[in-house]
Amino acid sequence: MKKVLVFVTNHATLGETDEANGTFSPELTHAVAATMVKHLR
Repeated sequence: MKKVLVFVTNHATLGETDEANGTFSPELTHAVAATMVKHLR
């Protein structure tokens, strides 16, 4: 079985810029559901 590593962050901004950053729960749960459909861990 292939494995998938998903990198996430909880920082509100990207570095010293004002660019929005971070991972929201729906974004992560969608990725997990998609990998489960493909039978990946």
